[in-house]
Amino acid sequence: MDGRRRGTAPLLPPSSARLGVTVRACVLPYRDLDASVTFYRDVLGWEVRVRAGSGTERWVEVGPSAPLATSVVLVPFAEAGGDSGVIYLSTEDGVDIVFAAVLTTDAEVVQEPTDQPWGVRDFVLRDPAGNTIRIQQR
Repeated sequence: MDGRRRGTAPLLPPSSARLGVTVRACVLPYRDLDASVTFYRDVLGWEVRVRAGSGTERWVEVGPSAPLATSVVLVPFAEAGGDSGVIYLSTEDGVDIVFAAVLTTDAEVVQEPTDQPWGVRDFVLRDPAGNTIRIQQR
């Protein structure tokens, strides 16, 4: 198969796997920016990378301190379509170690560490805006 659907152009050029395209950022909504920044900084240990805008049009970029790590851009709830988001994070430190650290905060735990039938161990949190944060280890 050449990546074509009947009557359409190729879905991706054959060389697309070599283009070096990566995910730089994803977007999650916030209801209370300060509460969301506190969550990502204090619960996940992330840094604030960018603060921009003013008034109700403020947004903040947060993420791990590792070079080239993907960012999460926190935008006003209405700008995100008024719906909560979901993000999947991975850890190499071990889900149980990360979960134990999370328990020392006031984060809302939705699911304790669980071995899933699809081969991951994970747990689930909810941030102050209601976004689902699933932290996994393979």
